[in-house]
Amino acid sequence: MIERPNIAIVVLDTARAKDTVPANPTVTPTLAALAESGTEYQNAFSSAPWTLPSHASLFTGTYPTEHGAHGDHTYLDGSLRTIADIFREASYETVGVSNNTWITDEFGFSRGFETFRTGRECTRSSDSSTNSGLERSITKLKRSVHTLAMRTARQRGFLDSQQSTDDGGTQTTDWIEHWISDRTTQDPFFLFVNYIEPHAEYRPSRKYAERFLPADATYEEAMAVRQDPRGYDVGQYDLSDRELALLRALYRAEIASVDAYLGRLADSLLTNERETILVVMGDHGENIGDHGLFGHQYSTHDTVLHVPLIVHGGAFAGGKSNTQLVQPLDLPQRCSTQPESTHQKHASSSVDDQYIRQSIPKPESRCLRSISLHNPRLQHSKRDLESFQTSSKE
Repeated sequence: MIERPNIAIVVLDTARAKDTVPANPTVTPTLAALAESGTEYQNAFSSAPWTLPSHASLFTGTYPTEHGAHGDHTYLDGSLRTIADIFREASYETVGVSNNTWITDEFGFSRGFETFRTGRECTRSSDSSTNSGLERSITKLKRSVHTLAMRTARQRGFLDSQQSTDDGGTQTTDWIEHWISDRTTQDPFFLFVNYIEPHAEYRPSRKYAERFLPADATYEEAMAVRQDPRGYDVGQYDLSDRELALLRALYRAEIASVDAYLGRLADSLLTNERETILVVMGDHGENIGDHGLFGHQYSTHDTVLHVPLIVHGGAFAGGKSNTQLVQPLDLPQRCSTQPESTHQKHASSSVDDQYIRQSIPKPESRCLRSISLHNPRLQHSKRDLESFQTSSKE
């Protein structure tokens, strides 16, 4: 019997394919190394252009029209089993770490996790379905106030450079490294991580920013550019070509910064005694002057839907490059019963996933059945995207 592998899904929040696909070793050496020894999917498209619905699709394997988490209903209900539920029922230790306010217990994303850590605290999973709408609104308001306070402190110089440029990546990576080294159980684990560094506001450290800024630009000039995506999109202010170039440089610096965290994380995961299958992906992309827009609201262009996706380990080893259209929501692909046997699988499956089928748990009504990501439902994604385009929030 093949030993069940650890599974880790790492989301690089707001990472767009335009700056990450194919992985460039001069910008993202960790991504490039994983792609070189794993499988890089060069045409992966998210099911949504913002965090909440795209993560809900990733967690449930369904489109926003089915899971119902979107701008008018900002909560993942308990009617659908999540990928964490699946692994927990199969005796995996389930751990989640999120630095994005939306991907927290208050919005229904901690279900199935034995341990769920936000950017500032580690909590045990609770039954989020009992949280009232008022409780979730109060929590979101508190976090919004905190974010505003932190932003004001940065602008007025009250925070040191490390505090003002670290969106939780250091603390998150430190915590995971210690958790892995301190584990005593022999059970495999399922780990979910969200790094939010590439999300606006772009506040990379000087060390990373100066690698990408134009030769005649200073760090101070770039950091002074106004970053208000909604304000820009509705015409409250304009950005010059130079200012947009500076923002793109800061964004790329954030990508390089989060790649460094990913490098530390990969070192801990891939040196584990038990084999680990590591999935690295973006949840959605970003417009930085593209199509006359800033951010990822009001748009379903490729710039906000085309994302990086690399799978490393197991059947995905070998440095393969896959150009088929795929979608991250197929990771927890639904199935009514046990998956079909290997000899029955469709001939067009993009990766030989026999190893995955034998080693990943197969719960009764849903399973992580085809990380090969082949799914004809992709042709219907445009219709589903239209259903929430006007409700996009973040």
